[in-house]
Amino acid sequence: MIKPASFCPHASNWPKSYDTVDFPLKKNITKNALFCDYFSHPYNYARVLEVYPDLKICFAHAGDDPEIKKARTVESHESWFTQIKYLIETYPNVYTDISFTLSEKDIFEDLYEAIADSRYGHRILFGTDYFMTLMKKKEKPLVNDFRRFLYSKPDGDKLWYAITVKNPETYLESAFYKP
Repeated sequence: MIKPASFCPHASNWPKSYDTVDFPLKKNITKNALFCDYFSHPYNYARVLEVYPDLKICFAHAGDDPEIKKARTVESHESWFTQIKYLIETYPNVYTDISFTLSEKDIFEDLYEAIADSRYGHRILFGTDYFMTLMKKKEKPLVNDFRRFLYSKPDGDKLWYAITVKNPETYLESAFYKP
């Protein structure tokens, strides 16, 4: 048996099949941010995606606003936002959502550029975690602020439709759900 505390996709004892694991696979919740960052790092999922190419995964918050801001710097390769975009380009079932990051208007342009980019835009979801956004801003102004911003851009209406309807339908499509 692999103990939950030792589960890591690049460990030598990582199971070849989830069927061989007799515990529920859950993220380890801890107050140790470095520990969480290490185990939830986007690149840790590359091996999982190699072994399970049909697995759909959505990286929360596009890495979060500090990581989006870091992508503007010389250390951009270390930014989770940059790494998530790389995973989207590399693996066909990788997505990210942006709703939690929208309380920070100074990253709207970064998000627009990613949404408008044909390499990533088709796998960016408007939001999957509204309960989280309420910690920073009420839902209605958050939605309206970003929608107004996006509509001010070329093809903004099409991009809004993509991240709020088309992309989520593609993400959710399965044998159990056909949009």
